[in-house]
Amino acid sequence: MAAFQYRDGRLVVADRISTDGGKTWQQGKSGPNIGSIELDDGEVIKLGFATKKVRDGVFSIELCRSVDGGKTFSEETAILTIPEGTGGTGDNGAAFEGPAVDHAIVQLSDGSLMAAMYGYFKTDTVLCPTFPPEWKLYKYRTFTVRSTDRGKTWDYWSTVAYDPEVGLESFCEADLLTMPNGDILCFMRTGGSGGKYTPLYLSVSSDDGVTWSKPRPIADRGVWPNACRMESGVLAVTYGRPDNWLAFSLDDGETWTGHFRFDEGRTSSYNSVEEVAPGRLLVVYDRDDLHADGNASRGVVGTFFTVERQ
Repeated sequence: MAAFQYRDGRLVVADRISTDGGKTWQQGKSGPNIGSIELDDGEVIKLGFATKKVRDGVFSIELCRSVDGGKTFSEETAILTIPEGTGGTGDNGAAFEGPAVDHAIVQLSDGSLMAAMYGYFKTDTVLCPTFPPEWKLYKYRTFTVRSTDRGKTWDYWSTVAYDPEVGLESFCEADLLTMPNGDILCFMRTGGSGGKYTPLYLSVSSDDGVTWSKPRPIADRGVWPNACRMESGVLAVTYGRPDNWLAFSLDDGETWTGHFRFDEGRTSSYNSVEEVAPGRLLVVYDRDDLHADGNASRGVVGTFFTVERQ
């Protein structure tokens, strides 16, 4: 479940907004989500998920932009140039036209923007074993694209990770986190389909995403990871499937500790984490709640955590 926090502390989840750190929520308009970024001047850019093929190696995607602090958003079409990119079959068996942008945009040291994507290049043809072989669903590649015009156009920038020998799915669903020293951390899923799971991986770039370290596992599972850096310097990452988990790093991502399950049961394990006050995390996620009549309904919930650095 995607959450977004403005620089002034406002929180947005779907069409709900909170101005008191997540204590109370009011109905509002659908605004930015986790695949959004607020620039230094307050402009907010939100990219869609699915791309459409314009021609070979060129794709389009929905882009929403706000220049009034999120009060209103205008709709645009952004263009992505990914020479080796291609479409394929998704995990629902349906065809898609091009790679996906997934929940991570950061600003580089020169002011340009970098977004994480996953999907196939033309040479990526190793089948994912947890799906019917006739679907021709291949193992994924995680890569980045870069924009120098505030999101209007994007160009292929670098491959973070692709290794069909790793995990069930290779690398996908990346989240990006920028560090004070300029490093960029990239957290990636490698499994979570077909009732099976494989580790959450982390790769690091020290040159604005031009090159990336060899990915290394940091947890035993990890769909749709989401990370934040707390005021204390502690890093927190959510991950899961099965169930929902949190882990922490005290050394800028070198080592991870405190892995614990904060919710178990029926959930997508797609979680968002934000520091809503010094030392206070809010994790937002979906969960199926069982009613007295035996029926279940899926709702969106949040859990607060107090995190103290020892």
